[in-house]
Amino acid sequence: MSNYSNVITYTQVLSPPVATAATSKTTTSFVANWIDNAPIVTRLDVSLNPSFSSLLQDNNRMATDPNVKD
Repeated sequence: MSNYSNVITYTQVLSPPVATAATSKTTTSFVANWIDNAPIVTRLDVSLNPSFSSLLQDNNRMATDPNVKD
């Protein structure tokens, strides 16, 4: 760092998503809904285990924005 340098620290605190009521409920599925306040892509993991020690196959880190391609 030189005498002509400045150090700038920037921290942005992101708001967590807020869950809303599920829709399209059937006996085997539902659509999870939430309000996403973050300006980033949110990803979703799906598990039958409350500790998320194992994920459902092909249902991990799914982008919640339909415009995002994995």
